[in-house]
Amino acid sequence: MDTTELQRLAKLYSLEGYLFNDVTLQFQQTGTLTPYDFFAIVVWKSNRAKTKI
Repeated sequence: MDTTELQRLAKLYSLEGYLFNDVTLQFQQTGTLTPYDFFAIVVWKSNRAKTKI
């Protein structure tokens, strides 16, 4: 595993931090989400909903 891959995985360790920092900034700049980022939001939201049941 190379350094770039480790850095990417380290960002994803805290999914909420990644979404609120990196994805928010990217969306503000481009007005779009990558399919990966959209799916990450769906996973994050669905995991929060599961804990309330």
